[in-house]
Amino acid sequence: MIASHCVKGLSVFASRIDTNMQQLPGEDLRIAQFSPAHNRYYFGGRFDLCWQTGIFDWLRSWKPDVVVVEANPRNLSTPFMIRWLHNRGCRVIGHGLGVMPLTSGFEMVRQVGRIKLMQALDGILAYSSLAAEQYHSLGMPKNRIFVAYNAVSPKPIGQPPCRPPKFNQRPVILFVGGLIPRKSIDLLMKACARLQNDPKPVLRIIGDGPLRNELQALSTSLNLEVEFLGDLRGQRLAQEFDKADLFVLPGTGGLAIQEAMAHALPVIVSKADGTEVDLARKTNGWIIPPDNHEILCETIKLALSNPARLREMGSASYDIVTKEINLESMSNTFIRAMNATTAMPLRRDL
Repeated sequence: MIASHCVKGLSVFASRIDTNMQQLPGEDLRIAQFSPAHNRYYFGGRFDLCWQTGIFDWLRSWKPDVVVVEANPRNLSTPFMIRWLHNRGCRVIGHGLGVMPLTSGFEMVRQVGRIKLMQALDGILAYSSLAAEQYHSLGMPKNRIFVAYNAVSPKPIGQPPCRPPKFNQRPVILFVGGLIPRKSIDLLMKACARLQNDPKPVLRIIGDGPLRNELQALSTSLNLEVEFLGDLRGQRLAQEFDKADLFVLPGTGGLAIQEAMAHALPVIVSKADGTEVDLARKTNGWIIPPDNHEILCETIKLALSNPARLREMGSASYDIVTKEINLESMSNTFIRAMNATTAMPLRRDL
């Protein structure tokens, strides 16, 4: 979507390995050019640092007018890249989920790194309203902050799935995401095991990852009926969204929330990176404290106690994604940020 607005083209410089060291999907970009980065990681854990080799060869060959870069001070090559680009009159826009609280270890040095990066960037794309506030607190002027609400699904077309005002069969709770520790799937399973609802809901888990065997063993020990459906995509994934009654994301990571809402599902999400604040509202869901399966259990119980209200909340989810938070709106904000910052002075000239 963004590439279709770039008259002279768009080049993506990125590694094909994500932060969980899993291979990213190999689907080729339809319009944009892909240039592979080679990331070198140092130390690991809370002191993890990265250097991207080949970045200046890419910049010399591409000669960009605007570069959008992850607003992450842990990438040591970013400040050098910004300085190099500013010397050539190129604007540099950051993007990110905001700033997480600092864990112990060189807090002052790391905070200074965050502030210096904000001072160097010509603008910032914040993926939530909370992220926008955080970037402003680090010194980014408000007129250089652009809120691009995080989305993975386009604006829905047509009518939402039709669900009856009463459960004709056992209600379906759906989780979609990687089977990794930070998703806290074990909390969801423990919460469902405590439920006394009649009829008892069905829990369906879509996704794969290193914890699959462990989670399957947990379901057996809890005597809980769980359907592990594996890594579904495309139409098969859409069908499971349409069959569900309630979407629950007990851990971090918010993209699946917006996708669930595009299928008119009410949502229960844990307080995490801030994107959930814009997506889950009183009209369409619940935001609960993290790491508490008892509160999660009570919230699920409340949600399933009134099917008619649950359908109304699903309709509210659909309206939010249709009118406000979708891929079209997100990509339009990227374009608006690029056009606005190129009309502003470089930050170094202020």
